[in-house]
Amino acid sequence: MLLCLGKVTLLLAQEGTIKGRVHNGSEDLPFATVSLGNKTMLTGKDGAFSFSVKAGSYRLLITHTGYKSIEKVIKKDVGNTKEVDIT
Repeated sequence: MLLCLGKVTLLLAQEGTIKGRVHNGSEDLPFATVSLGNKTMLTGKDGAFSFSVKAGSYRLLITHTGYKSIEKVIKKDVGNTKEVDIT
């Protein structure tokens, strides 16, 4: 039982967060579609988004009706939070 618990702790320690905020100039851009790898979500009213992910490289794609799409490659290191500001 302790061995399994140790493996679970190790796996959780390898995960982290990629989070950020989408802006249009100085204004937050609410309800933009943000895709990271195979995960997709809408930004909140404040333009914020957050994904829990394992370490690796991911393609970040942001779209919103009436705006140009933005695509970036994001590298996430082990166990930390990567913050991304999209303008």
